Amino acid sequence: MKGKRPISVYVSSPYSKGNKLANIRRAIEAGEQLWQAGYIPFIPHLFHYWNKISPKTEKQWLGVGKIWLTQCDAVLRLEGKSKCIGLLYGNHRLLV
Repeated sequence: MKGKRPISVYVSSPYSKGNKLANIRRAIEAGEQLWQAGYIPFIPHLFHYWNKISPKTEKQWLGVGKIWLTQCDAVLRLEGKSKCIGLLYGNHRLLV
């Protein structure tokens, strides 16, 4: 696939509302479906595990997520309220 880059997709869904581990699992499952379909998923929920080893503030993680969002080609918005909803703007295609 020389010269053609796969489409990167930012997975946006609830993290802190409700059961965090269930939310992480749901985001990973969505990311896996994207992977199987030929996309490159970015799952910010995986910061959860990084934060266990090297804690950062919520503001820092949201800042990093915002930077990654600008690098992705599209956004997959799963149901539910998410702090990431404030990051859904610009020229990103919203996949439903």
